[in-house]
This record gives sequence, C-alpha cells and structure tokens, in this order.
Amino acid sequence: MKHADTVQTAEGDTVSRIAYRYYGESGGMVGRILDANPGLCRHRALLPAGLTVVMPERAPSGAVPTLNLWD
Repeated sequence: MKHADTVQTAEGDTVSRIAYRYYGESGGMVGRILDANPGLCRHRALLPAGLTVVMPERAPSGAVPTLNLWD
C-alpha cells in the first residue's frame, strides 16, 4: 500500500489553495482532500498554520466529477 503524502498548512491557507499548490489545480480535488481529512470540516474557510493535511492520490483523468454551483 502506498503511503499518502502530507503537507503542513501555512497561515491563511484554504483547502482549495492547498490543492492548487500541491496538484497544480483544485478542480475535483477539494472534496477528495476533505474526504481524506474529515477533521478539516470543523475549521473555518481559512485554516490555521501547522495542520497536517493528508493529500490523496489524484484520480485518473476524467474520473473526478466536478460540480458547478451555477449549473
């Protein structure tokens, strides 16, 4: 089994910003990060510095559905 990578949050990080910094995009990955880190939901949008966040593997291309709130 492959061990998941982790990152440390910086002051003012959001899950979306972490996804973009780690994967180069945030589309489809925010939900996967939240699923892998259920405790992140208890924080407000801006995360405190020093949290360890488990970064799940990227899903195969085309396998991650996205949701547009305006659709």
